[in-house]
Amino acid sequence: MFERSAREKIITKTITWSFLLAVIIFCALLVIGAGNLANNLDRSLIYEGHLGSLALFKLEKMPMSDGGFSASISLTSGTAVYFGLWLLVALVVTGWRIRGQKSPADR
Repeated sequence: MFERSAREKIITKTITWSFLLAVIIFCALLVIGAGNLANNLDRSLIYEGHLGSLALFKLEKMPMSDGGFSASISLTSGTAVYFGLWLLVALVVTGWRIRGQKSPADR
């Protein structure tokens, strides 16, 4: 059977956990935005999710004829930048972890 090297395991684990953290933060911002939009039923019809100055998404609610609301989400180019930056961070951290790993000959 194919055995993965320690280097491959480090790469897989670091990138997986980094991406998972990025998705969790993005979903938390989305939930916060949905909560803010739901609490402003009379006022704002649009909520833009920002991380610093980077616009990640736009939530929009539309009144319906029965008195309720319908909502939609639009991802912005900031979403791609956000996940791209997370990937860059994951690759840098992976490089640091691999560089700090000793080779079998050094042990």
